[in-house]
Amino acid sequence: TPVLIDPVLKTRVHLLRWCEWTPLAFVMTFLTEGCATHQSTHTPSSSSPSPKRKYKMALLTPAYLHASCQGLSTLCGLMFPLCTSKLSWWMFMLISCALYVVIFPRCYYQYQHFQTIQHQLKLHDDNDGSN
Repeated sequence: TPVLIDPVLKTRVHLLRWCEWTPLAFVMTFLTEGCATHQSTHTPSSSSPSPKRKYKMALLTPAYLHASCQGLSTLCGLMFPLCTSKLSWWMFMLISCALYVVIFPRCYYQYQHFQTIQHQLKLHDDNDGSN
């Protein structure tokens, strides 16, 4: 497998691993986010397929965006050993970190959503127990 030396960290970089991780970061983030589109189980009340398609795309848009950020962040890691100067290396590092940081607000949003679901389930269970 091709192994290069990172010009800044002076470490060996196995390029095939990065070629594997880059699409994997996108796919795994998309699948995780796509499975979490349960935020609303109600579909639009129109009978035409166009609003339903727009509704589904609106649910998947955050999944595409966050998966793209994770994939591009990992792609920047693939570029590290190919950089010829410290300036370009740091540029890719900053871009990579900026794209990766996007995951934290999304995690907080998912946490808030999970807390809401837990609260609703607790209220539902309390109402069932009082009958």
